[in-house]
Amino acid sequence: MAKNPVSQYLTTYAEPEVLLAANISQVFHQALVIPVYNEDPLFLQQISPAFKAVTAPCLLILVVNRPEQASSDKIIKNNELIHYINQNLQKEWQQQHLTLYQWLSDHYLLLVDKNQPDQLIPIQQGVGLARKIGADIACQLFQQQQLLNHWLFSSDADVILPVNYFNACQHLTNKTSAAVFNFIHQSMDINGTTQLNCHTQQVAQLLYDIKLNYYVAGLNWANSPFAYHTIGSLLAINIHHYCQARGFPKRAGGEDFYCLNKLAKLGAIAKLTTQIKVNARLSDRVPFGTGPALNTICQLNTPLTEYYYYHPDCFSWLKLTLHWLSKNLSILLSPHTNWQHALTEYCLQQGLSQNNSQSIQQVLTWLGINKLIQHTLKQPPTPQQWPISISHWFDGFRTLKFIHLCRDNFLPSLPLYQLIETPVFKELSLWGTEPLPDLQANLVEGLEAVLIKLRTT
Repeated sequence: MAKNPVSQYLTTYAEPEVLLAANISQVFHQALVIPVYNEDPLFLQQISPAFKAVTAPCLLILVVNRPEQASSDKIIKNNELIHYINQNLQKEWQQQHLTLYQWLSDHYLLLVDKNQPDQLIPIQQGVGLARKIGADIACQLFQQQQLLNHWLFSSDADVILPVNYFNACQHLTNKTSAAVFNFIHQSMDINGTTQLNCHTQQVAQLLYDIKLNYYVAGLNWANSPFAYHTIGSLLAINIHHYCQARGFPKRAGGEDFYCLNKLAKLGAIAKLTTQIKVNARLSDRVPFGTGPALNTICQLNTPLTEYYYYHPDCFSWLKLTLHWLSKNLSILLSPHTNWQHALTEYCLQQGLSQNNSQSIQQVLTWLGINKLIQHTLKQPPTPQQWPISISHWFDGFRTLKFIHLCRDNFLPSLPLYQLIETPVFKELSLWGTEPLPDLQANLVEGLEAVLIKLRTT
C-alpha cells in the first residue's frame, strides 16, 4: 500500500529535528513557523495578536539560527533572545535543542536552538534550512494528529500579524496548494518607533514597493499564472502539497520563490485579502530581499534617477510569447513547420518589428524551447493538456529568466520617471486618463500615487 505524501516526505526528506518533535505530547490547532536571526524579543509582541484572537492552543515554532560566519554582535543578539524566552516563559518539554514553552496562557512556543556551535547552519543553506526545519516539525505533528489544521503558516520576525490571521485560509479548498497574504510595508513598529526615520529611507521603501508591485502587475497583465508575490513572510501552505514539493529548498535566500514555484505546479496559489504589515527596515540578514534592497537604494545619490525598473516591453514580449505558445501546439508538433517563421509572422501581425521578433526567438532559444519541442514530439500532449504543460515549462523561474534575458540583452531598464510615461505601464497599471504625478515637484506624494495604482491592479 502506497504511503501518503506526508508520511513519505517525513521518512525520506525531512530534517532530523522531526524525530525529536515526535515526542511532544500537546495538541495544537494551528502552527506558525518563523526563522529568527539577530532579532530583538519585542517581535514576539508584534505577532501575538494573531494568537490572542484564537482560543484553541496554537504553536509558534521559532528556529533561532545563525550562519557559520556570524559576527559576535549577532551571536550575542541570538543568545539574548534565547535567554529572554527561557527566563520569561514556562518550560513544558525539552529534548536536545528543542524546547517547548507555554506562551500567552493558552498557546505554545517551540524554540529550535540552531544558535549553538554544534548546531550551526551552513552559510549556503541559511534561512531556507531554518524555515524547512520549522515546517518539517509542523508536518510531523500533523502526521501524528497533534496539529489539527493542514495549513502551515510561514512568516518572519519583521511582521505585525492581524487578529484574523489564522482564519484567512478557511475558505480555501484542497485544490489550493498555497496562499499568499496581502502586505504593506510600514514605517512604525508596535512601540511607535520610527523605522524609516528619514526622507531617504521613506523614498527607498516606496521605490522598492513599486518595484515589487510593478513586477506582479506586469505578470498579471501578461496573463502569466505566476502573478503573485513570493515573500516568505506572507505564506500559508497546504501541508499535503508542501510534502509533495519536498519542502523548502535549503538556500540562503529565495527559498520562498522556489518553493512557491513547485507548489504552483501542484495546485492553485490563492491571493488573500488579509493584510500583513511588514516593517520596512534596513537589514543584511539575507543576501537579497527587502532589507538589502533598501540598503542599496539608500546609498544612491539620486534614487529617482539611479534606481531602475524592468523595461515595460519585457512584459509585452512575455504576453505575446505566452499567448503564441498556448495557441500553437500544432505548429510545434508539425515536422513541416518552422516555429521561428511562425512566431515571426505572429509578431509582425502584432505590430512588432522583425528585429524584435528575432530577439524573442533568441530568448526562447536560450530558455530551451528546442528541448521542449523535442520532448513534446516524443510525448505529444492533447490540446486539453497543453495549457498545463506549457505553464509547467514556462514556470515562475523561467518567467523571471525570460524577463532578465530581455533586460540584459535587448531592453535596458529605465528609471521610474521614464517608466510611468510609457503606454505599456499606463495599461498594466490601469492608469486611465488621470494625469501622471510630478515626481520632481513632490516625490513622496508622487511615489505613493504610483504605488496605489499598482496595488489595485
